[in-house]
This record gives sequence, structure tokens and C-alpha cells, in this order.
Amino acid sequence: MIRKITTLCVVLISSLYSLSACDSCASGLNSSGVGLLSTYRQNFVGLSWQRSMFDSSSTHSTGSKDRFQTLELRIRYQISDRWSVTLGQPFKYNKRIEEGGHRVLKGISDTKLFVNYSILQNEPVGDDLALSLESSIGIKLAVGDYRPSIQDENLPENFNLSNGAYGYILQMTPVLTKGNIGLLGNVYYQNNFKSSNDYQFGNQFSTQWVMFYRKTIAEKYTLLPFAGIQYEHVTQDHYATEYEVNGTGGSGLYAVTAVNFKADKGSLELSYNIPITGSFSGDEVDAKGKIGAMATLFF
Repeated sequence: MIRKITTLCVVLISSLYSLSACDSCASGLNSSGVGLLSTYRQNFVGLSWQRSMFDSSSTHSTGSKDRFQTLELRIRYQISDRWSVTLGQPFKYNKRIEEGGHRVLKGISDTKLFVNYSILQNEPVGDDLALSLESSIGIKLAVGDYRPSIQDENLPENFNLSNGAYGYILQMTPVLTKGNIGLLGNVYYQNNFKSSNDYQFGNQFSTQWVMFYRKTIAEKYTLLPFAGIQYEHVTQDHYATEYEVNGTGGSGLYAVTAVNFKADKGSLELSYNIPITGSFSGDEVDAKGKIGAMATLFF
């Protein structure tokens, strides 16, 4: 039971890390990690929020500041002991602050559907060590608002609420535990097909590895702090002519800090990702960190 509770808490925290990169890289970059909830065999509904901040770099300063916010509804249903499905529906609020005012794009973004299979469920792998492993395959549906001529509004392509294209997603999530201590990993890859105007948004890769510690603070309450690193990479966009789009793509390394509080029927997570190093949009912008929160109910 202790291991199941630990795994559940860690999985729910991992769902926080929806990566929102800069508008010049991939504002739609997401890690829809559902993790190893199949080992707990419990359904959930959750609401997550994240705010990512980017400023024009000192060497390419245009005075602009970009603030990306994502509110995402997630529902997971357990079909059997090992199989489950997950629905993710994000809503985006993209804001560019400039001298003399600001501009906002907001609305529904692209839906994601996942089928998850639990390969390992707390399998012994050594002295007091247990390993869980889940694989997921998903599709991204182009249901959000995509504006092919958004550059006419003096905004980059990736400021769109949707990239106007379908895509597929592959994900692996291992959890290694020993008593109250553990290691959580997440590997995520999203391949985007061409948009309706043959514009090709860059493919997206991310991985995170964090250490955690489970602390029981009362009979029915658990506190779970953790820390680690997260890496993200987005390839450059391509025009319909196959030429690369300048000022797109990039990569970054973040320090991950978060805390989870769990009660009987729900949990609350808070997180802050601190940029360590990175290069976005040809070094035209600087990452300023990510703030996240998620509330989850089990049923």
C-alpha cells in the first residue's frame, strides 16, 4: 500500500510538467505524462495550470515579454489492471507585452488522447528496490484555433493556440522506489504532421528525472517534496517550401522543484522550474522559469 501511494503521488506530480516553450520555439510543447496510475488502478480527474515566461534577450531586445498560460483538464479511466485511457484538453492564454500595450490570444487548444499500458507494476529488481514502468501512445487532434496568416498580425507562427496539424505521441514513465525514497523518469516525444497550409512545426522531445521523498505527516495525509532536472528540445519549423524558419526551435535545461500534498480523495501539487541553460529562437529570447499547480480528485 505504501508503495502504491508513493507511486500515485509521484505520477500526479509528473502530470504538472506540461512544457510551454517560447513562442519562437514551440508554445504548444506538452508533456502529457499520466505515469503509472495503472499500478494503483484508480481513475482520476485533474485540473492543471502552468505559466511560462520569456523575455527578449539583451542582445536582441525588442522590449517584448511573452507569458504563456495553460489550463488543462485531464481525465483518466482504468479499463483493466494494466490498460487505461487518458484525455487531455488544454485551454491557452498567450500574452505578449510590448511598449505601448499588449496582445492576447486565448481559447481551446489541441485535444490529446492516450492509450496506456502498465508493463511493470512494482516488480522487485534488487535489495528493497521496486520498479514500475508504463508506456503510452497518443494522438493529437487539431481542434484549436490555427491562424495561417498570424504573421500579418506581427506575431510568430508558434503564438497560435494550435499548430493546425495532427500528430502522434510516444511516452515512457519509469518509477524506481526504495522505501520512502525514489526516482521518477519521464521520456516524451511528439511528432507533428504538416498544418493545413503545409507549414511544418518542429517535433518535440522532453525528458525529466527527479528524486523524491515520501513523508507521512498524519494518518491520512502525505507530503512528497522532490527535485531534479528536465531537458526539452524542439526542432526548427519548416515552410511549405521545406526551408527552415529562422528564429524557431531550441532547447533548454531546467532545475525541477515541487511539492505534493495528498489526502484520501485528492491531491494538490505546486511546482517551479528554474532555467539552468538553454538556447531558444537563436538566442533571441531568455527563459524566465515556469510556475505550475495541479488539483486532482480520485474516483
